[in-house]
Amino acid sequence: MALIMKKLSIRHVLLLSIGVGIGCALRAERIPNSSGGILDLSDFEYESEYVIELKGRWQFYWEQLIYPSEFDTIAHSPDYIDVPSIWNGLGKDESMVNNFGFATYRFLVIDRFKGESLALEIPAVYNAYKLWLNGNELSSNGVPGRSKEDSSPKWLPLTKEFSPNSDTLDIIIHVSNFRHKRGGIPESIFLGDTETLLKKRSSRLTGNFMSIVGLLLIGVGFLIFYFLSKKDISLLLFSGLCMDWALRSFFSDLYLINFYFGDFDWTLAMKIEYATLHIAVIFGTFFIAKSYPGEANKVFRNIVAVVSIFFVLATIVVNTIVVSYMLVPFLVFAGLVMIYVIGVLLNAVVNGRRGAFFSTSGALLLILVWFYDLLSYQGFFEINHILLNLGYLLTFSVNAIAIVYKKMKTQEPNSYHFNS
Repeated sequence: MALIMKKLSIRHVLLLSIGVGIGCALRAERIPNSSGGILDLSDFEYESEYVIELKGRWQFYWEQLIYPSEFDTIAHSPDYIDVPSIWNGLGKDESMVNNFGFATYRFLVIDRFKGESLALEIPAVYNAYKLWLNGNELSSNGVPGRSKEDSSPKWLPLTKEFSPNSDTLDIIIHVSNFRHKRGGIPESIFLGDTETLLKKRSSRLTGNFMSIVGLLLIGVGFLIFYFLSKKDISLLLFSGLCMDWALRSFFSDLYLINFYFGDFDWTLAMKIEYATLHIAVIFGTFFIAKSYPGEANKVFRNIVAVVSIFFVLATIVVNTIVVSYMLVPFLVFAGLVMIYVIGVLLNAVVNGRRGAFFSTSGALLLILVWFYDLLSYQGFFEINHILLNLGYLLTFSVNAIAIVYKKMKTQEPNSYHFNS
């Protein structure tokens, strides 16, 4: 088992290095700022393989779904909105943009594009969109509409190839949201040559998939370890935590569930994404409590279980809008649980418990990755999906090593169960 974990840890370090390298290699070009929904790149020099982040001020038409042909025949007075951003609570003529509604985005990019092989990388949008390029539909997720009844949501990042017949790219997007507390375009749209963006997409999908496979392998490995050992419940809890997080990863981030299985029910997928987060807190808290029973508090452990189960049941029962509003209070609760876990582990280190130092390192790493995930979700910076996935995988790997180290020190050298 120790040899297996050694090989796994080396492989994980290599994967992390590759992921960071890919993330650095595929950074967007530094480009001039857009003005009034127009980005002029006529005098901008960039390499043959390039990625341009279409960020800045986009034209924004709240509660209007304007089709490309209508811009030529009807005078429209736009407001402006930063992309990426969430439109919740944004000022518009001294009124507030509601969380729920619909809008049209427009952005013009001017350069020598005619006849080139290009692609657009479009993120998952809250909660449905349709995108036109120079008057032709290029991409969509779900069906955007003017009401909940005539719209349907879907989350799936896409990369779409095209060859423009003009030097100007006129991008028009319809976006609607009636089922989540957040509305708008939360991540940047990227423009680039086809080969570079397809490589970037492949790297992200591979990183997400490898993270899920790695978590499943660790989970299954410790499940086998549980049955071959003296039925240590902490092994079973850690196995459950790994497989729960693998399931969550399949229903979040790049939403591989839709990539591999088509139009999976959006409501069910969202509830699985949120419920698995609540369940992970239960597995994690009980795992620490069983690993270090002398330092853990049973009352607090049981409170965590009751509160988390409440969130799980509420996620199953209530509608998706309420589920999305429940996230912030749960994250506050999860933050308190993390503080408690760190306190338990530091106490275990002081008391000289075997494996406590590795466990504390793993917990601190988890907190760093967690806050990176949380802050990017809140829009403080653009998320690096490869780094996030491999960060979580590395966190679970460190904790797996801690468990193996602890077992190696506590088992008799000739123990049949451990050697098995």
